[in-house]
Amino acid sequence: DFDGSGADRVGAGDVLIAGAKFDNPDDVVIVFLKSFPNGVDLTVTDNGWLASGDWRDNEGTLSLSLPSVAAGQTATLADMDSVSGSFALSASGDQIFVVDSGDAVAGLHTGGGWSDATDSSTSALPPGLADASITFEETPDAWCYDGIRSGTTAELRDALTDSSQWTECSALDASPFFVSDAAGGLNGTSTAASTSAAAAGVVGVAAVVAMW
Repeated sequence: DFDGSGADRVGAGDVLIAGAKFDNPDDVVIVFLKSFPNGVDLTVTDNGWLASGDWRDNEGTLSLSLPSVAAGQTATLADMDSVSGSFALSASGDQIFVVDSGDAVAGLHTGGGWSDATDSSTSALPPGLADASITFEETPDAWCYDGIRSGTTAELRDALTDSSQWTECSALDASPFFVSDAAGGLNGTSTAASTSAAAAGVVGVAAVVAMW
């Protein structure tokens, strides 16, 4: 079982959020825009980021430990394990962050822009996420990315962080992406391509360590 030892570091924008469902049952789709042959050891949280520069530790944290990752691969809540607190998304506004070693590498917020983490539905923007995050004023039950799923890393990153490429939806799309300039990525054409890490059978054991 993969315990996260020796995992590659993930940088801001190497992974992005591609869908979120805020009404039970909650769900999240994240997509990797870069390959990580040594695996990843990430956390996903709905804790907010304080403008003073730390996490507001009152919500939930999940772990995502995968022994290897191909660019274009997606992951959902089914691939994650609980670490601490209660990860429960609010349909009246919430935030989701993907985190590596305490540093946020992707983010999404509904119910307004970035401000400060004064309650469970608000958050400041963590450092380095200006080009790896997205916000929505509206708070539907679910937001789905509805843009291109094939392109260069830059094209996909721009599309995934453009709110005009998203739509309100009832079911999330975890089908794979094709990152044309990424080494070791999924080819984006095979009907046998995994739709998520769980489907690929590569889910590792959670590294039960809080991120702060």
